[in-house]
Amino acid sequence: MSRVGAAERVTQNRVIQLFQEELGYDYLGDWQDREDNSNIEEGLLTNYLKGVGYSAEQITRACLASNHWSTFSSEPSFCSTSRAS
Repeated sequence: MSRVGAAERVTQNRVIQLFQEELGYDYLGDWQDREDNSNIEEGLLTNYLKGVGYSAEQITRACLASNHWSTFSSEPSFCSTSRAS
């Protein structure tokens, strides 16, 4: 790993620690090499939004917004398949 890469990793670890310890987030691990990796995990987003009481319409809008920004995936999104059912 280059010096820049090593320094970036140190910063990322500090941010992870902040989110876990100060903000109560769950760390799901390093997914950089995971198949079908995405910046927005729509299944997790949908489950969270349902759990905190958002309506189906609000969830659909959030998914549409996330799909708008996720232009690199050719796979159908979780939200688009769940709307059909």
